[in-house]
Amino acid sequence: MSRLSTQNAVRLLDAALPSPGERILVAVSGGLDSVCLLQLLSLLAKEFQWQLRVAHFHHGLRGADSDADAQFVRRLACSLGWPSSVGTGRVAARQAAAGESMEAAARALRHRFLARTAIRFKSHGIALAHHAGDQAETVLIRLFRGAGGFGLEAMTATARSPANASVTLLRPLLNRTRAELESLAREQHWDWREDSSNADSKILRNRIRHELLPLLRLKYCPAIDTLLCRTAEITAADARLSANSAAQWLKSMRRPPFPTLPLAIQRAVIRNQIQSLGGSAEFELTERLRIEPGVPIEVGPGRRLQRRLDGTVVDVSLPVLDHCDRARDVDFAGRGGRFQFGGRPIRWKIQNGNQVPSPQRGIEHFDADRVGSAVRFRHWQAGDRFRPLGFLVATKLQNLFVNRKVPAAGRRQRIVATTKSGEIFWVEGLPPGEKFKIRPETGRILTLTWKVTAAQSAGPTGETAFSAVFPTGEMPHDFSESKSDAEGQD
Repeated sequence: MSRLSTQNAVRLLDAALPSPGERILVAVSGGLDSVCLLQLLSLLAKEFQWQLRVAHFHHGLRGADSDADAQFVRRLACSLGWPSSVGTGRVAARQAAAGESMEAAARALRHRFLARTAIRFKSHGIALAHHAGDQAETVLIRLFRGAGGFGLEAMTATARSPANASVTLLRPLLNRTRAELESLAREQHWDWREDSSNADSKILRNRIRHELLPLLRLKYCPAIDTLLCRTAEITAADARLSANSAAQWLKSMRRPPFPTLPLAIQRAVIRNQIQSLGGSAEFELTERLRIEPGVPIEVGPGRRLQRRLDGTVVDVSLPVLDHCDRARDVDFAGRGGRFQFGGRPIRWKIQNGNQVPSPQRGIEHFDADRVGSAVRFRHWQAGDRFRPLGFLVATKLQNLFVNRKVPAAGRRQRIVATTKSGEIFWVEGLPPGEKFKIRPETGRILTLTWKVTAAQSAGPTGETAFSAVFPTGEMPHDFSESKSDAEGQD
């Protein structure tokens, strides 16, 4: 075995070589990449007067294998003469509480542990072992999600910790490929651990790593990793230029008219303002604000943004509904009754039979036994999905409103009724739910009667009453499914 020279070790860490005299927390999982990082930093520690501390996060997801990883890292740190810290976290509990994927939950807990450990031991930064392959995978993942310039930048050689902005992340190996690191480790006889979860094809990153990138290297471009990393760097630089130009335009007292700005800067100006207003600057929202000045655009429950002609974006949110009208539970016990909701009277009646009465505006009919007696009335909420009469799958309620040309200002006022389990069976102005329509086997009919508002009567939606039953295979044209909804995409 030829001993690795100091010069070659420095070359391998060229992406973010720590400054002399620093205290460095080295994140080590026990895998090939992090072992190489620790070994290289350890080799150079005396010359650069670094004080290293090894940190390992025990995810607790792989039983005995996770325990063995922690023991391996402890022994490796000890053999190199460095202290170590091992942290643990309840990944499954975090996933359930935050509604995240297992990978996202594990990442969040890992970064929190690393940031706290770095602060505790007064480390100047946290060294992570991300390499060019990881960067290429991240670029593809973000490309698939429709990311723009800053999103495609993916990882940088130095960055702020997502858990604590005062902590710096260092990625010294970001210019190295996995093939380089594996060759180095074998040449130097460094041992490492293999994580079996890296082969799980259910995880998108693993499919990209083991299926897509090898195919691209073999059939299309052997240097695809390098090109993806280069593309990310170039795109991010362009995005930073646009962002800086946008910031200058927004600060200027005498600025050129918004329509005369280059397209990239127009988008950057709008993104900047969306984020300053606490919104998520997704491309679709940014583009709608750019090309539809003066039009209020729904961005969340009760929230609307609008771009003025001069390019400024303002919050024109709807007033919040009074708490008493947010939800009301009603018990359909007996043969009928009435109550108030949303400032309007609603009457209900249950009668035997399965014959659908003639359609009338402000009246709708349902299978009473499928609806049940415990019903909740409320208003539209973000994320609501509804399967109207004739639909094959549940569809975003927002999309149904858009298709029916229901004005944004009126959507929050529409009454929504759900069963005890929370399933929507009726939305004011839309056909009844497919599951709750009247069938030949229906024994009892629930009839709801409500006061139609003036806005609905005179509005541009052209809504009419719908019968609770359609002939087989027939479906109203305006309620045909979009491809994305039919395929279950959100």
